[in-house]
Amino acid sequence: MVEAIVTTGVDALLDLLRTADRIAMADVAVKLRVPLDTIQSWVDFLVEERIIGVEYKFTKPFIYLNRETTVKKETNLLPDLQEIKRAYLQRAREKRIPADQIAPLWDAHVRSELTSVEQFFYDQAQKRGVAETRERKALWDEYVRDVMVRLKG
Repeated sequence: MVEAIVTTGVDALLDLLRTADRIAMADVAVKLRVPLDTIQSWVDFLVEERIIGVEYKFTKPFIYLNRETTVKKETNLLPDLQEIKRAYLQRAREKRIPADQIAPLWDAHVRSELTSVEQFFYDQAQKRGVAETRERKALWDEYVRDVMVRLKG
């Protein structure tokens, strides 16, 4: 069975920016074969979301991938997960679940949530060049272990 991956023009734009330090917006329109006004609307949205940035040389706009924001978003993931854990534990206490049962229920909850993103993880690993299924599975197992260890603290 062949798995199809749907990509958009914005995906193509971001892929292009991953391979270049910065690129003129007009050049992006030519390379992607998309009208400049469409590129401009994509850029406006992505700048607003702080995914990319715009820099001008005289009157010529150049766009670049905002790597700093990407790293910041990834590092802010665990504090959000810790807050989710605190809320989960509070609800468990309010429901008078015995203390010795809360931790196993939390672990089961996290594993269930992780299962919902497992296929996405595999797809992204393959997209990044991890072709062998066993290697992707090993990466997934390592990721799950890492998340579980971090959430125990």
